[in-house]
Amino acid sequence: LANRFHQTLSHLHERIDFLKKNSRFTAGLEKIIHKAETQLQKPHLDTGLIETLTNDWEKQKQPEDPQLKEEYQKQFSRLIDQLRLLETKQKQNQEDALKKIRTWLCRIETSLEQDQLKDSDALQKEIKKELGRLANLPPQEKLTLEKRLQKVAPKIHELKGWRHWGTDQARKELTDEAVTLKDTDQDANTRATAVRELRSRWKKLGEI
Repeated sequence: LANRFHQTLSHLHERIDFLKKNSRFTAGLEKIIHKAETQLQKPHLDTGLIETLTNDWEKQKQPEDPQLKEEYQKQFSRLIDQLRLLETKQKQNQEDALKKIRTWLCRIETSLEQDQLKDSDALQKEIKKELGRLANLPPQEKLTLEKRLQKVAPKIHELKGWRHWGTDQARKELTDEAVTLKDTDQDANTRATAVRELRSRWKKLGEI
């Protein structure tokens, strides 16, 4: 009985040592898995993240327990697949955004070449917003787009100044018309129609 007791005790110690060793190994794996799960919650993946996680995982000592090793490997592989899917979607969104930005820039440049403002001011603001959202855009690509944007800025500012001057002139003319209308002898219906027309024209100036 004493021999059986000591043999059982020895087996228990071996099992405890085995579990402790596996626990040390799995601690490193747990950190990598936690990092991958955290990245899945972020709006943008860091460049080279998947490769870094994979390299870190391969450097870790794996549990000696085959079942435990397999469970961790499955969990890590599932997370990597999700990250790859997210990365693909992120790249596609970036390409779509870049295509949109380039189209807007071409529209601005074409309008300005014809000395027309059109919607250049609004598009300029939208481009700045889009560039701010593209966190992983290569620096050189971003710099090229920003230079094109800076190049058209002075012309937009100039045409906006002319537009405001023209709008102010038009408002002055409408004001003069209103004063003249006040002193004009008209019946009620004709005066009401003229007033509605003046209000409509004034409102349109506010949209410019």
